[in-house]
Amino acid sequence: ADCTLEGQIRVFFDRQMTLEQYRQYQVYVRADEAGCPWGRDVIEAMWAGLPVVATGNSQEFVLDNQTGFLVPPRRPDLLSERVTMLLRDPRLRQTMGQAGRTRALELFSPTAQRNKLLAAFGIAG
Repeated sequence: ADCTLEGQIRVFFDRQMTLEQYRQYQVYVRADEAGCPWGRDVIEAMWAGLPVVATGNSQEFVLDNQTGFLVPPRRPDLLSERVTMLLRDPRLRQTMGQAGRTRALELFSPTAQRNKLLAAFGIAG
């Protein structure tokens, strides 16, 4: 299911998207009431070059103020503030999006995954 708000914001619930579909958007938001923003969707959005605004105080993939913003759970005011900041500042959006893409590729590219697997087995790459 999805809905559009004021023609600018689209809300999706449990929907898988392709890389091309992610690239249609300017910002990716992962709001989780429990503050656990981990999800494949976060990595896919970063891979697509989108800055991510996510709930949680620590998250190993989204680096606060570098690849996006982390906000405390149940703080829609801060979530809205950070999303608005990115929508109004194309340069910040591009800088964070590129940093996120670089981070996602470093952590999850096929080569990175291969090297992690080899290291886990004690095999030199």
